[in-house]
Amino acid sequence: MIHNKSRGKPKEKLDKIKPGVNLSLRIAKRLPNLHTSNQLQSLTGREVILYVDKNFELDLFSLLQEEKIKKKFRMVAEFAMSDRYSDDLYGHERNSEKSKDVCAIKICVLGNHRIYCKEFFASGIKRIVLIKHVNKKSNSFNKELRKLVDRIGEYSYEFQG
Repeated sequence: MIHNKSRGKPKEKLDKIKPGVNLSLRIAKRLPNLHTSNQLQSLTGREVILYVDKNFELDLFSLLQEEKIKKKFRMVAEFAMSDRYSDDLYGHERNSEKSKDVCAIKICVLGNHRIYCKEFFASGIKRIVLIKHVNKKSNSFNKELRKLVDRIGEYSYEFQG
């Protein structure tokens, strides 16, 4: 954490990786199967699997301790697993060519939460890796978020599970 001297509030510091430099392979762990309503079938017929970045796993489970957020997360995750997109639930957060596969799970309960994700495609399969949580203060896509989205777009993963 860095303290913002003008406001006295702690400010989260992004990782110090410069875009395109020293990006090592990250680990993605498969999330357990969600209990879903099975009301939404895949539009494309491909299997969609959710993973979590190993560095984000504890933060995700901490966020999901709040029951209202957990309920909304399950609903949006089921929507994403049906291979659909919506500006209000799950959609692209593209800033540049680097971030063309970056999306966000949007949870507007008890705040304006975004879980930034990256999609990976293989024959008949789409993998969605949940990477970073941000509680947005406004609806703007500011410079800091643009950098974050481009950085996430450069990540590559080893998939486990």
